[in-house]
Amino acid sequence: MRNILISILVLTTLCCYVVQAKRDEKKDFKEILIKDEASGEYYYEAIVPVENVAKEEMFKRAKTWVLTSLKTSDNNINADEKELSIINTASIILDQTKGWGWAITSGTIDFKLNVLFKEGKYKVRFDNIVINAMYVTASGTSLQTVSYTQYAKQKENKAGRKFKEMVNEKMLATAVGLENAIKNGSAAQKDW
Repeated sequence: MRNILISILVLTTLCCYVVQAKRDEKKDFKEILIKDEASGEYYYEAIVPVENVAKEEMFKRAKTWVLTSLKTSDNNINADEKELSIINTASIILDQTKGWGWAITSGTIDFKLNVLFKEGKYKVRFDNIVINAMYVTASGTSLQTVSYTQYAKQKENKAGRKFKEMVNEKMLATAVGLENAIKNGSAAQKDW
């Protein structure tokens, strides 16, 4: 009888472990950041066609969107009206998340935004991506500042994978938000 109870206990524990492993199983996400082979750093870059909008209007719409959506405490935006370019250091707030033995209570994704405009298109680039996160683990709480490149090297680390997923999702949402603002102007700002 004792052996049967031990077997049931072992099987129950094994089943719980398998169920948890299925939950943690790697899910696919759209990885938009690519590695620069020369520097080893990661970036996002796209050339986006825009029909029926003058380059000056695209610049104006993008500047308005950056000021309202990616505003920093020091308003560090360089918008050159002559060259039709925008350079901004931006931050996106991290979502709170947790895993086995760790949790992220707060943090930001900091990056450099470059946008250039030509007639019928614009070019956007995100680079210098750094993650600042407040970690809570069994050993205590700590603030870590790590470049995205460091997380990209952690292929099997669940926390690193979660960060890569979160950063790619946030960067994609930022690129889509910018595109909507440039293409649709004030209509994009009202559709929230």
